Amino acid sequence: MPPAYAASLAAPLAAPLAAPLAAPLAARPAAPLAALALSAALALSGAGCSVHGITGDTMSEYATLHLTPYLLSKRDVAMACEVGVSMGPFLLSFERVTTPPDEAAVSTLVTAAMCAEREAWREELRALRALRAGDAAEAQDAREAQRRAHGLAASRYAESYERMRRLSPKDACGALEPEGELTNLLGLLAGLLAVQHDRASGVMVGVATDTPRKVAARARCFDDAADARWWGLPRALEAAVWLVIPGSGPEGVSDSAEVKARAYAQLSAAAARGRAAGVRVADSVFAYAAYAVGDLERVRAVLAEFVASRKETPPADAWALLDETSFGQLEALSDKLWTEARGHRTPAGQLGASWEEPAAAPAGEGEDLLEGL
Repeated sequence: MPPAYAASLAAPLAAPLAAPLAAPLAARPAAPLAALALSAALALSGAGCSVHGITGDTMSEYATLHLTPYLLSKRDVAMACEVGVSMGPFLLSFERVTTPPDEAAVSTLVTAAMCAEREAWREELRALRALRAGDAAEAQDAREAQRRAHGLAASRYAESYERMRRLSPKDACGALEPEGELTNLLGLLAGLLAVQHDRASGVMVGVATDTPRKVAARARCFDDAADARWWGLPRALEAAVWLVIPGSGPEGVSDSAEVKARAYAQLSAAAARGRAAGVRVADSVFAYAAYAVGDLERVRAVLAEFVASRKETPPADAWALLDETSFGQLEALSDKLWTEARGHRTPAGQLGASWEEPAAAPAGEGEDLLEGL
């Protein structure tokens, strides 16, 4: 709190308090009385700041220990992203009066970024439909709206990633408690998503291009036990970078075909762990990595396996939001592919099915396609 501002707040209270304190001491010299009044003012101004600081620390702790676990147990992605948008500024503002709430900020910024991400998906579908209809003006408008939404998502994901890096050593693994591991993983995922959205925005944010390599290096800090504990996500993040970023493959492996094979093998194993646990975050990492290298058949296979897994293993109760978020990301990718091919989103029950345009039906067939809708 600035000294001048603190003094202005304390002044109206300092005088009433100083008067009764000074009354018994009226015979004493003026200087000690002035010093006593000043001490009272400073004590009150300090108390005001500490109240804000205590409130901030309490809010940060509450968000970490209660709000985040509560949201993670719910499947309402839209609600989670709105909480991040509405509560984020309030929570983060406490860094003005106390220790920055970086741990709580990582998850808060990720959920806030999801709102912008969902808006980018909607605008992309609008652009694709406009292009299909030959409406150039509508397509251009949608593309610009999409670009801006990608930029906002990139900004929020990037801040989440940077706050995660402030919590732990940048160039060393270090020991982490399970709660710290989850915060690290969310931050690492945010780092990759920040790069993805920044590129889609035309580099509105300027996320560092070496971020994926740093994410992969940090993901290697998680041993096999930690990877199993966190649904295969650490290995999925590492393998996704191998697949998408040239020259980033496993140490000592330079052949691109071998790097690709190892990446796919590791992604498959990671996805299997997530499916068994009912937290299928690795599936969305897998699908988007395959899409980035143009492997649409692999994308379709991941979508189909995700759907089959969900029928066998419901989302884990404590982590339902993460599984639902992965579903939303996969559905968005499927919607894009269906809209490019057929002009509409993925039909109900068709996630994982082929989006390719079917052969033309004989005359007279399909005329009642929309009847009854």
